[in-house]
Amino acid sequence: MKITNRALVLMVITAAMLAVLILMAWVFDSIIIFVLALAALGLLPINLFAIVAFLVIRFVFKVNDVKKIFKYVALSILGIIAIIVVAMALNPLRWSEQMIRTRMLKLTPIGTSIEEVVDVVENNKKWKAYPVLNHGYNDRVIGVKEMQVHIGGYRTIFHTDIIIFYGFDEDSKLIDIAVFKEVDSL
Repeated sequence: MKITNRALVLMVITAAMLAVLILMAWVFDSIIIFVLALAALGLLPINLFAIVAFLVIRFVFKVNDVKKIFKYVALSILGIIAIIVVAMALNPLRWSEQMIRTRMLKLTPIGTSIEEVVDVVENNKKWKAYPVLNHGYNDRVIGVKEMQVHIGGYRTIFHTDIIIFYGFDEDSKLIDIAVFKEVDSL
């Protein structure tokens, strides 16, 4: 699995900012700094979790040492963030276009008939196939027929759809696959 350099840099910066803010909150013994820090990072669900965790640790478990509470809450939040990052990284739809293409070529190798490609697509209930057209697509693949398949999408800040284009020759044999990620900014 490959994580792009830009995504890795953003994860590191976010983790560093969160670590600094947690450290500030711990040093200054202030839940307010901690909650404001999470809100500033746009982590509202984690922010709500932090407040609930603070109250539970403080009143249910009767922990009065604010530094211990911050330590427990911070470890819980970092654990949740780690789980989210791992889950996101394991989602095949988030793989690079080249990795998705390689996976699709294993399912439908070059030379596969159009009927076999349609069978593969129809056997996956989550995919949406569009009708086969009698022309190649977008001048990116040489072919006389194309089939477009929406294999899914994911959301980070914006929604991203993954579209597969199958290109076929005049004998209806697969000659190439292209993968496009379309980002919807609205």
